Amino acid sequence: MMTQAQMMQVSLRIGTEMKNDLVLNVFLYDEKCIKRAIVDYRSLALIRYKKKDDYFLISFHACRYNKDATINEFCNYLIDMQNATEIV
Repeated sequence: MMTQAQMMQVSLRIGTEMKNDLVLNVFLYDEKCIKRAIVDYRSLALIRYKKKDDYFLISFHACRYNKDATINEFCNYLIDMQNATEIV
């Protein structure tokens, strides 16, 4: 059985654009939380994102640790941040 982070993780190419390591639905994730998580993870990886249609396309580069582990931890962090934001 796949974890939630693994289910969210998608590798795809849109035209000749950047390789997207993570694709998140804009209706499920707050852009402010994504931006904050990227800032918080800046010492662990170079993370870029853009919005296309109904998705946030996120790419990870120069990861300090294993790329897959970094993406999974980023997803967990983002989910926790989203949950904390919704509760408050």
